[in-house]
Amino acid sequence: MENTIIIAIVSLLCILAHVPTLILRIVPFHEKISDKDRIRLTVIYAIGLAVDFGICMWVGNYRKIDVPFYKINLIAFCIVMAAVNIWLVPGYTKVHLFVFGIVADIVMIALSIGAYVSSLLGMQGNAIGIAETSAIAIVVYALLYPLLSSLLRYTVTPFLEIECQNYWETLWFIPIAMFFPVFFQKEWMSTLPLFHKC
Repeated sequence: MENTIIIAIVSLLCILAHVPTLILRIVPFHEKISDKDRIRLTVIYAIGLAVDFGICMWVGNYRKIDVPFYKINLIAFCIVMAAVNIWLVPGYTKVHLFVFGIVADIVMIALSIGAYVSSLLGMQGNAIGIAETSAIAIVVYALLYPLLSSLLRYTVTPFLEIECQNYWETLWFIPIAMFFPVFFQKEWMSTLPLFHKC
């Protein structure tokens, strides 16, 4: 029973770490989303989080929640929700991909800070350490949200209607190129050098 409660807490913290990224990815498109689509997004996000919670619980009970699983879960959830955003806010595919990359880079920085603080507290790359890292990352998101939302609003929103098609054709891949190499780092989420690499 105690183990199930711990797994549930770890799973909950893992999925809560997704919430700020869902919010940040839609900030630049706020004025482009109708009330109906806003409700649909909220429902789909909630379903996605519930499904991910179930996956984390299953993995925690029958396997283990470790860093490789956390990586795969994180990137899979991000890709699925990015596809949802592209579907519900059409006409801005390259912009969505650009925002996806920017927010993904923010995620890596927040989780790296969490991992570094967690390592200072003696936690390792096990389920409890991952939960602690997620909790610290959520605090980082909360503290930096006004700055991050303003950054996305002022660097993306004014350019949504830009006429030069080559602008987004060229730009969208840059933040994504900075994001994906992190997943090939063996010691991701556990060392200070990683934070410098992010």
